[in-house]
Amino acid sequence: MPQGPGKSKQPPPSRLDELDESEVEGAEDMLLEALDALYELAEEDPEEALEMLDNLPPEVRQHREFQIAEAAVEKALGRLDAVVAKLKKLLEDEPDDPDLHYLLADALEDAGADEEAQRHYDKTWLLDVEASVPLPEEVDQAIERAALRAIEELPEQFRAPLKGVPVFLAERPTREEVANGFDPRALGQFEGSGIEAPDGAVEPPSRIVLYTQNLASEFEGEELEAQVELTVLHELGHYFGLDEDDMVRLGLD
Repeated sequence: MPQGPGKSKQPPPSRLDELDESEVEGAEDMLLEALDALYELAEEDPEEALEMLDNLPPEVRQHREFQIAEAAVEKALGRLDAVVAKLKKLLEDEPDDPDLHYLLADALEDAGADEEAQRHYDKTWLLDVEASVPLPEEVDQAIERAALRAIEELPEQFRAPLKGVPVFLAERPTREEVANGFDPRALGQFEGSGIEAPDGAVEPPSRIVLYTQNLASEFEGEELEAQVELTVLHELGHYFGLDEDDMVRLGLD
């Protein structure tokens, strides 16, 4: 457990301009490790994660990434007003940061401010498009290959209806889709009605869409391929109206 306020003296803040390159990289690695630990703790015990944040040195707490982590912890605790206020404050200094717009939109949506949330989702989409660069052909090929492999490994009852359904690669959802409430950073979707046919079966999708820029911005290499497979499985489950327990029972997790 971290010590409470006043129980230990924190060392004076280090000056990065007095460190050599290896020392700066080491300090950044330590910050990233601390952030990873903080996010893991936030999932298990957000109250303890907030206590951990409260006991960090002020110069660390003021770091942008730790401010965002604090907003995530407060969101887990249901403190949406505090989250919105913190993210709006960060946006004052970085008005063109797409990650901040996306996080703010998500918090506003949870708070029921759908119209304002939509404006920030749209801004996220615009900034993501502006910052994107073409992906190497081998990345697109890896994404398609992983999707087809995921389908091939499905239980027969799901694999058969998907036979012949094309896998389509798009960079990201369209702006029109985002305007209609679709997540600008969605990883994929199964297009179609998903409505039960008269015999009780669900009509297969017209196509499977994977959003390459959204996938590649978060994952690479083997992690990217694993995430594509996971995306296909979960989108399949949602399309056929399965909940998490159903997906586990049917081997779609």
